[in-house]
Amino acid sequence: MAATGSDPSSRTSPSKGDNIAPGSMFLFALCLFCLTNSGSGFDSSEGQDHYRVAKHFVETGQIGFEQPVTGIFTTAPNGRTYASHEFGNVLLLIPAAAANHALDRLLTSSGVGPEKVARAQQFVVSFQASLYTALTLLFLYLMLVEEFALTGRQAFAGCVFLATCTYFWTYSRNLFDGVLCAFLLTAALRYLLRFRREGRTIDALLAFGSLGFAVDTRLSMAIPTAAGLGFVALFCTGCKLRGLTTAVIALAPFAAWQLCYNRLRTGNPLVSPVQTLQYAANNALDGGLGTGLIGLLFSPGKSVFVYAPLLLLSVAMFPVFWRKYRPAAAFILFVFVAWLLLHAKLRSWYGAWGWGPRHFVTILPVLAIPALVFAPSTWCSRWGRVAIVTTAAAGFVLASTSLVGNWHYRMTLRSLAGTLGDEFVWSISRCQAIDMVIGAVNNGRVVIGTGEPASVPLASDLNNYASNRINMWWYTLPRAGVPRSVVLIAVSMLLVGLVLTTIRLSRQRTAT
Repeated sequence: MAATGSDPSSRTSPSKGDNIAPGSMFLFALCLFCLTNSGSGFDSSEGQDHYRVAKHFVETGQIGFEQPVTGIFTTAPNGRTYASHEFGNVLLLIPAAAANHALDRLLTSSGVGPEKVARAQQFVVSFQASLYTALTLLFLYLMLVEEFALTGRQAFAGCVFLATCTYFWTYSRNLFDGVLCAFLLTAALRYLLRFRREGRTIDALLAFGSLGFAVDTRLSMAIPTAAGLGFVALFCTGCKLRGLTTAVIALAPFAAWQLCYNRLRTGNPLVSPVQTLQYAANNALDGGLGTGLIGLLFSPGKSVFVYAPLLLLSVAMFPVFWRKYRPAAAFILFVFVAWLLLHAKLRSWYGAWGWGPRHFVTILPVLAIPALVFAPSTWCSRWGRVAIVTTAAAGFVLASTSLVGNWHYRMTLRSLAGTLGDEFVWSISRCQAIDMVIGAVNNGRVVIGTGEPASVPLASDLNNYASNRINMWWYTLPRAGVPRSVVLIAVSMLLVGLVLTTIRLSRQRTAT
């Protein structure tokens, strides 16, 4: 592979002949993530509560419930119940809720039972995260080509590395709002870099609009927003005032919404429900900073380097990345350090019942940039190839086992058995990562008939079946009554999309 190219400030935008490649990148990612979506359609994240609000809005036109609701909800001073989390993920789930509302009317009028209707609706919602992650890879691809002089082929390889060799793959089927924020952050950085290079106001507007929407989705996204403002102030010398003015204009409506939404839910415009005492067990900033730092960086069960070994390459490549691309490097470094310190200080620094250090999936795509930019030149040396292959293989094994099985199901089993303790984070032999590999091996034994499935009493029959075998929809839908021919057609279409887009992207060998 060729080494990375010259300073992006001296290059022009992609030519019209290359306009097909971004679309191919998006289609490839969407086919990949849809093909590996979960087998039960069950979402273990808070996204199911976000969808309930979206569904309620479609049915009633209101964002609050008149009666108390179980889950992550807050009773406001006006007596109504509102979502405790911010509104961004809810807003983007409204189209899925509207589609499901129409699907409900169609299937019910056709005589389909309520249980099957609910299952169909669940599967519709389960693909929303695939859309978020596919869009993330699209903007990462654009950055690698436009700003860092990679060829389309190299950028495609880098996106595949991130998608299949880190726990980003696992979160492609999880409606955790941090996944949406990963897309918004990646898009924001792309537009910030383009604003610095071309000075177009529309890019600054899109960058800070993305960051404003991200804050209205998850409050911790104030960190990248601050980094964006600093980026414009320090590195956009020719258009600093215009950039900062545009930032204020773009952020103002999102700030106004958040203040009003906070006041509606808690009575205080500066306090969100997630900052109140009812969520202190997870969100209180009274945790041990040292413990959190060690855990997030070095623990076998929750280290970000265990679930995304690619980041080891980013650490190794960062000094040269800093010398060559200092504005982007400064943004990434600030976001990483501030994000690490904030989440290490949380009482639940490991992300409670999440897969790996779940909070870090939000910033994973931008943290991977140094590794992806210099992977082509690293590949030219023997030890570089060893490093890339080793990190890719380790990441792929862990990511694929988390897809075959169900990490939330495994945690439930261990919780029921009374073995979900500190060793889940700190023990080398009993940590979450090793437990998932063992679980995937057990699933393989069940599939070939040499093992016995384990059952979670309150889980649905389909969830029990998928979590003990192959947790992907094309394996489990026939058990739910879907004709195998329909499943085969759907799988064939996705595979054809993967093959055609791979061919298209592999031919992009010229840097822009």
